[in-house]
Amino acid sequence: MMLCHRLAPVALLMALACRNVVEHSNPARTPLIEAMLIAGTASTDVRIRWLEPDRSDPTDVPDNDVSLILVEDAGGQAALEPVPDSTGHFAARLPIRAGHRYSLAGTVGGRPVGASTTVPVGFTILAPAGDSIRLRASGASADGPYGIVPFRWSSEGGSLYAIEPGYVVPAASHTTALSGELLLFGRRLRLLAMNRELAGYLYASPAETNLAGAFGVLGAAIEVRKAIVWQ
Repeated sequence: MMLCHRLAPVALLMALACRNVVEHSNPARTPLIEAMLIAGTASTDVRIRWLEPDRSDPTDVPDNDVSLILVEDAGGQAALEPVPDSTGHFAARLPIRAGHRYSLAGTVGGRPVGASTTVPVGFTILAPAGDSIRLRASGASADGPYGIVPFRWSSEGGSLYAIEPGYVVPAASHTTALSGELLLFGRRLRLLAMNRELAGYLYASPAETNLAGAFGVLGAAIEVRKAIVWQ
């Protein structure tokens, strides 16, 4: 998207969904919080900024205005800590485990905020199978050779699946389907099974938010990576 865009999940980039914000009767600024929990990781990057009623771009939140913790249902928790030399970026150093529920709670600028989400379980890639995909090129583009392979996968708690780099046939960077065909290129493939909260924020129009007292998302996904070997 142009000036206002959402985070790109497959690159773990945090950005704004401001064109989808519903206008509130209260003209006060609103915290924008964007966090994607990835199963198997030990730390989560969280982007926090202000949505201002009279500005199209978000503004920075001072580090000392953020007092938030990420809590796991099993009892672990971690405070969000500022990432050095990166305004508006925070890290929660807490292992993310498939099937577990996590909550974000605290304040931004003194305003109470909170959300909860459950990490998907068991993202199984039935086809193409194996750690690497051996592929014979069926054509070439500006991105190099490409080929088409059938896909079939399953997951528990995943409602939308993203592909990077590559496309579902017909070309789309994501799908809700559990089987079909993929057009692949490059050397590495990353697949994400996203839960409902993350999918609703990224792809619904207007964007859906699961945060209380703020706009944005606390969502979760589970990923699989594969190498592409051209023959």
